[in-house]
Amino acid sequence: MRHYQFGKGKWVFVDWCGIFAGYGTDTGGRNLTHGFLMPRGIELVPHKPRVEETPVLVPEHSWEKGGIHCWNTFLEDHGKFRCWYHICLPNDVALGYAESKDGVRWTKPMLGLKEFKGSKKNNLVDFESRGGTEQGHTVFIDPSAPESERYKMVSCCDAKDAFALFGATSPDGLRWKHLPGDKPILVNRSDTQSIGAYDEDLKKYVIFTRQADNFEARRGINRAESADFRNFPPSEPIFESTPLDPPDWDYYTNGYSRWPGATDAHLMRFSIYHRSADTVDVHLALSRDGKRWHRPMGRAPWIDGGPSHPAPFKSIYAAAGILAPAPGEWSTYICAFPQGHNEKGKREPGKILRAVSREDGFMSLTAADRGEFWTNPFKLESAAIKLNIKTGYSGYVRCALLSAAGEKTGTAMVAGHPVPVFLSFTMEDCAVVKGDHVDVPLAWNGNLKKLIGKEVQLHFDLFNADLYSIKFG
Repeated sequence: MRHYQFGKGKWVFVDWCGIFAGYGTDTGGRNLTHGFLMPRGIELVPHKPRVEETPVLVPEHSWEKGGIHCWNTFLEDHGKFRCWYHICLPNDVALGYAESKDGVRWTKPMLGLKEFKGSKKNNLVDFESRGGTEQGHTVFIDPSAPESERYKMVSCCDAKDAFALFGATSPDGLRWKHLPGDKPILVNRSDTQSIGAYDEDLKKYVIFTRQADNFEARRGINRAESADFRNFPPSEPIFESTPLDPPDWDYYTNGYSRWPGATDAHLMRFSIYHRSADTVDVHLALSRDGKRWHRPMGRAPWIDGGPSHPAPFKSIYAAAGILAPAPGEWSTYICAFPQGHNEKGKREPGKILRAVSREDGFMSLTAADRGEFWTNPFKLESAAIKLNIKTGYSGYVRCALLSAAGEKTGTAMVAGHPVPVFLSFTMEDCAVVKGDHVDVPLAWNGNLKKLIGKEVQLHFDLFNADLYSIKFG
């Protein structure tokens, strides 16, 4: 198993990585009766967002009469929230543009870039359609590129090559150019929205596609990576329905994103299409490396159109991007339709709704009662350790620092066996943390600076608490 970078940056609880598994049997002559450094009383708990009822983007101009569709991108850029959204024209598609300061109220600036019915007074970005069926435009910022290509776009079009993905670049996200030669960057059997990104860990571009199998037409999610945005190797399957799913389920759009600010953590808010019911809902998937994924909620949806939602929507698709509009609050976005995915007849336009989560609130390490755990050993590189934590009635969190190198320090008894604890960093030396905090420091009687460079373990004691992240530095 790969050793992930616990102790660096922000650690979130995608899985049990970083948590010491302990020993439940006699090993090393300890004559244990209750196990050694065994985690107990804790579990990993996924959390659903709160979906707001009022749409954040609605059709209001003549060029939006065909409706705002699903394939949209939301991102933060130099302190400004920006959105590129899919507009259905009579015989084509277009990209609309909007801006916001809070992620709730969006304005549509009249850009004067693209003509519609003889006028450039609109918010359409300067992007020429390739014709055919073009859809799924996804925008991302490339920090490795020159300013002229700082913004990149991935879109699907079958005008020239069936099921191909094309690329475009822009200096500002508003004025776009097809790549020279206008050749596909990836010939791939996919449609709807595929999401591109620049992975700063890999120093490569990645694309997550909505895949369709050639033989069964069963849909899943593929991934391709390349050091060259203009040329990708064939994509490879990374995520598809399992034997635990019903036979009529398809994995649809993927809603991929890095977990903002976190070390070794990736997210998908992917849609599942239920063929027999003709409905679509949004599920949650997590990964450490973007290649191996799991669904912490199993078959249960993260967002559905049932009782947990303010309106009876039948088809819900997640947009690309995660915004942080307020301290401790994150926004993601969905496009929700009252009709089924293939339902015929008059179709009402989809509504772009905001789904609100706590910062890092996709998953928590939770102790409903008394719990404790030890982390894997790591070299301490920072003089600050902070928690994103919420405790319930009488709940608390406290922590001790153990010497992973076995230095001569104070000792604490664990299952009848002494373990080395740094003096002034015992449980009793730790200030008890209570309440609701997204960035509260752990504090001891000792000065943490003195331990920088040492191999340590953290020993947490929790009661009625949700721990969302540990921040080093």
